[in-house]
Order: sequence, then structure tokens, then C-alpha cells
Amino acid sequence: MDWASLSWKPIATYRDSVGSPINVNLGVRYSTYSDTKSLPAAYTSTQGTSLTVTPTVQLSSNNVSGKVTLTAKTATSLIAKKEYSIVNGLIFGEPMQITSAPSEKLWFEFFYSETLDGVNATLSTVSVVPSSSPVATKVYAGFYAKMQDKGFGDLYRGWGGFVYNAADGRYAKPIDESLLKLPKKVKKRQARPYEDGLYTFRNGLEHLVTLDRTENRNLPYGNGSRNSSIDGAGCCTW
Repeated sequence: MDWASLSWKPIATYRDSVGSPINVNLGVRYSTYSDTKSLPAAYTSTQGTSLTVTPTVQLSSNNVSGKVTLTAKTATSLIAKKEYSIVNGLIFGEPMQITSAPSEKLWFEFFYSETLDGVNATLSTVSVVPSSSPVATKVYAGFYAKMQDKGFGDLYRGWGGFVYNAADGRYAKPIDESLLKLPKKVKKRQARPYEDGLYTFRNGLEHLVTLDRTENRNLPYGNGSRNSSIDGAGCCTW
């Protein structure tokens, strides 16, 4: 994926209490198909040859129905794609046509539009028939689904997470921004006891996060682990 070539900046417009339009930039979530069910094998085509590609998919559960996209790619570009329906774990639709295939390796892959937690692709292949020959070649196709969110759900803009400790009545109050403290970079050294604060290590540096002594010193902010940063407002970011 050439992320640098993507430029989509959605804006939501609403009107305030006096009717003036307010524009707000929206964060974009890019879905990735990181749940690998099957890996593809390469197929080498002949320059200018037309290909008829017939998909075959069988899932381990017959309770799965949805949309799946079949793609044909070289190492650097997308050659063709076609959307199919999966009904009760089986794929349905007409063959995908490639009018002029390049003379290089092709990989065929399926991308399922939802999560498939606990479901496997027991069969994921395509049958390729070139215009130069009536002989069909069976090729293993990759099959990928979206990964189910685990732990803390969606990450902010795809790279960070945020949770809030709502104990001691904080659930009913706005976040006190005066208690939010960013980690301070200090030289790498032996960590002090937990009473002096919580230390985290990132990129070879030690980051000190101090705890508010008056209100939040004894709150359970995450079992004192070294993989999260905690501030006096009860917030934990990573």
C-alpha cells in the first residue's frame, strides 16, 4: 500500500447556536486486512494474454455470508479486482476477466469485508484459463479478513490508545486538564521505587511520569506496569 499517495481529508460541517457554519476536520480510519487465513502462490502469465479467473472459496463455517473482493496483483501494481458474494461459507459470482496480463508473476488474493474470528478458509484457490490455451491452472489464492479489535478497541488514528480511570466520582466530571502531565525524558538509569513515580522505557530512553500526591497516589492505575504512562487525572496512554 502506497500510503503517501492517499490524500483524503473529510470535513464535517455543523451550525452553532447562532446558525454560523463550523467546519471540523475528521480523523480517518484505514481498515487493514491483517487476519491471514490463506497465503497465495505465484502464477506467471504471458505478455498480452487474456485470462479467465474462476474463484473457489470454502470456509470452515457455513454461517458466514458477506462480500469478498478478489484481486490480481504483480509485485508493484493492481491488475484487476472483482467483488463477490459469500453465502453460507461459499463464494458465488461470474469469473474475473483480465484482458491483457503482463509477462510477470501474479498473485491472487481475497479480501473479506468483515472479521472472521474463529473461522478458517479450508479452500482458497482460483482456476486460471489463458486465451492461448484451454488448459486451466489451479492456483492457491490468499485469503484475508479484518482483524477483530482486541483489548481496548479502536486506536486513535490507528497508532495510539486512551483509557480513563473513572473512579472516585471522576465518571461524572469533565477531565481536569491541569492534571494531565506529559512524560519527561531523562537519562537512562536504574528505575527508582514505585513511590517516586512510574517509569516507562521507549526508544532506549527512560520516561518519568509523576503521580499526583494529593488525590491519586494510591489509585490502581494499571498495576504499576512499565508499559504505560499514567498521569494524575487518572488517564493512561500508550
